[in-house]
Amino acid sequence: MLGKQALVPILPVSSADEVVPLTRSIASATFTASIPHYQTQPETVISWASTTAPCKLLTAPEVNTIRQICGSLEGLEKATRMPDGRMQLENYLGQEAARAVFEFWDDEWIA
Repeated sequence: MLGKQALVPILPVSSADEVVPLTRSIASATFTASIPHYQTQPETVISWASTTAPCKLLTAPEVNTIRQICGSLEGLEKATRMPDGRMQLENYLGQEAARAVFEFWDDEWIA
């Protein structure tokens, strides 16, 4: 840390026994607040499984439909490789959205 000044807080404690718990609570609050929260739910991943991403992600209703039909990202991948799965996805998503999903998986993306 040469050239940088680290901020060291003054800990208002009345005994040495309070130092460790107070330090832990400060560290916990500091690190928890500074870590950004990113969505990692399956819905988020599925919304990117289209050749139109990242400009146009699949909509929430399309993602919900895919989850109901396929159950998972792996199920979606398998459905795009079977005629019955493709037909069902096209019926529920519409031709345009289904085509973008099929093309995404046709490029040999493996889940």
